[in-house]
Amino acid sequence: MTFENWAFALLAAAAAGAIYLTTPGGKRLAERFDLPTPARRKDRAPSEDQEYLLRICDNDPRRVARLIDEARQHNPGMTEAEAYRKAIRKAMRARPNSN
Repeated sequence: MTFENWAFALLAAAAAGAIYLTTPGGKRLAERFDLPTPARRKDRAPSEDQEYLLRICDNDPRRVARLIDEARQHNPGMTEAEAYRKAIRKAMRARPNSN
């Protein structure tokens, strides 16, 4: 097989995989293996929000998880980004004023 044939086969496989990820079965597979898809990236919390919440929670990942869980209890359909924003607001309200 020549290089051009290998390159074409690789591109065809990548295109087929990308198309498959748009189907219901592909979406389940992407979720199971935590693959980044456009829809999942849109719903994820920005890394800045994740880092900020961890920082204002005194670098306690258990406290962060608890705040996220509490935010989702009130609205189970909430995206990760929304849950982080709600948890950040709650953590900021709970902090003593530094003024």
